[in-house]
Amino acid sequence: MLFNTVSYILFLALSVAAFWMLPPRHRLTLLLIASLLFYAFWRIEFVFLIGASAFVDYYFSLKIHDESDERRRRLYLLASLAINIGLLIYFKYTYFILDNLAGLTGASPATWRNAVGTIILPLGISFYTFLSISYTLDVYRREFEPVRDFELYLTYVMFWPHMIAGPILRAHELIPQLAATTRLTSDAAAQACRLILFGLFLKVGLADQLAPAVDEAFAMKPQQLGGIDVWTMAFAFGFQIYFDF
Repeated sequence: MLFNTVSYILFLALSVAAFWMLPPRHRLTLLLIASLLFYAFWRIEFVFLIGASAFVDYYFSLKIHDESDERRRRLYLLASLAINIGLLIYFKYTYFILDNLAGLTGASPATWRNAVGTIILPLGISFYTFLSISYTLDVYRREFEPVRDFELYLTYVMFWPHMIAGPILRAHELIPQLAATTRLTSDAAAQACRLILFGLFLKVGLADQLAPAVDEAFAMKPQQLGGIDVWTMAFAFGFQIYFDF
């Protein structure tokens, strides 16, 4: 579900309306359900992968916090990092590693790829993996008190506005906001609308307009480009990425 589509606007409007209509004690559950649905619209099976990955960090963070022995704390941290980075490497870099191994051995890359089968890259895996890692590291450094409520932690990991395209938020920035009881004010609503419209303008009005020219330039042969063309193309691509996020 792309942010600049009618389906997402309807999803956002319904989620926001339901959030403010519900009693404060049920709002966190709504955010979690909405986040699960948002991700499930892409592929529902990967929701379980995110849940399992989040539980690993939730569990090890509590063990790290409650443990006084520094050696065991480091072991818990290494276990958490190994699982997170292992999953990231498997889903994102397996084919890259296999292609390089095939090149070194002279074998066909297709042969190595067929041996592991089809690997589908989970949407946003880099963002939620590094989000979880930053949380565990903050707990290890005694910079953040781990949350005991798994629902709150899972909502922090899966909160849909930042899950797919970032930014990677620190635990002390988002978790207190998710746990807080707030009231809707006209100023806050107006500010939220301004930010959403400004972001939509950057995406649709600028990034999407730069994309065709950038794609056309990158499709050209290097000998067709002059020095100014290369610099222009590089800056245009940079602004496209900046406006898109």
